[in-house]
Amino acid sequence: MVPTIDIRSLHYQYFEGTPTVLTDINLHVLSGSCAALLGPAGAGKTTLLQVLSGVVGSQFTTGKADGRILIGDQEFLPIPSRVLFPEVGYLMQDVSVQLSGIKETVAEELAFSLDNLGITGDERSRRVSAALSEFDLAHLAHRAPSRLSGGELQRVALASLLVSNPSLLLLDEPISALDSMAQQRMVSFIRSAKRTATVLLSDSGIDFALAVADLFVVMDGGRILFTGNRNQFLNSLQSFSHLLPISLWDEVLSQSRRMTVDSRITRVFT
Repeated sequence: MVPTIDIRSLHYQYFEGTPTVLTDINLHVLSGSCAALLGPAGAGKTTLLQVLSGVVGSQFTTGKADGRILIGDQEFLPIPSRVLFPEVGYLMQDVSVQLSGIKETVAEELAFSLDNLGITGDERSRRVSAALSEFDLAHLAHRAPSRLSGGELQRVALASLLVSNPSLLLLDEPISALDSMAQQRMVSFIRSAKRTATVLLSDSGIDFALAVADLFVVMDGGRILFTGNRNQFLNSLQSFSHLLPISLWDEVLSQSRRMTVDSRITRVFT
């Protein structure tokens, strides 16, 4: 089942007595949609994704949290205390630390997730083959992960999550290491992924989000400053000039409100 995400009055600090890194977070993400968390470095985007994945609750036992998180029919008061994989797939910014480091080939790396879940035989082979094809990795199946480029590593890390069929995908800066062709492939992937998963992604820019997101969330200093749909976000761009790279978009919008915006997205990401 593709989950709805509902976060209410979430506060989080890594150590009691230290500054709060997430403050009064309220967010509702519909099942099968894509939400983009936008904002500068230090805005709280990564922390929020790590809270939802269970990484924060399982690794930072000194943390202090308040609030409620609902992921589908699972309620967490206040936050998940265990890593929620495979139901939740979390792609880190630094994908090199996400790979096992012990597998000698890309195909073995993809199969590693399935081995840990006890998935073997024909089903294991089918899922690995499908992931290699989906992410254009078949020609790299027998190459050592240590010999891959940054963009190739990111595709392997994402494929290693997808073989486990998560229903919630958390993608932290997913296009940061990708060239233009790979970015186009990522756009296509996210659009198709919404058929079977809810997606939350973070980004410090806006072009990619405009190509894939249904909900736009602007964050700064651990707070949500804005939540809205695509048109609401575009109409509010001037409010975020100090947080996001909007100068080019502001010029585009001043010339033609909607048609030019759509054509620019087409040029950049299709």
